[in-house]
Amino acid sequence: MYTLGTAAVEVRGRAKEHGVDPAVLLTVLAANIDEADAAEEAEIAQIARERTASGESVPLADVARQFGIDLEELMGRDE
Repeated sequence: MYTLGTAAVEVRGRAKEHGVDPAVLLTVLAANIDEADAAEEAEIAQIARERTASGESVPLADVARQFGIDLEELMGRDE
């Protein structure tokens, strides 16, 4: 497990290695994370569509509710 301090040292080292400002590297890393999150969400949506299309199913929100999970809050849509 990395600490924030360890991550900062790693980012600084990689930025220096590639000759870029650490802030630029962080921007690139954040964009990569956003892309990965979007890809994961698309994959989950595809699986949900396939399961729904294959027959009778229970809405994901209902299943999540059974386990005490608020999907709106989890997805950051609780505004």
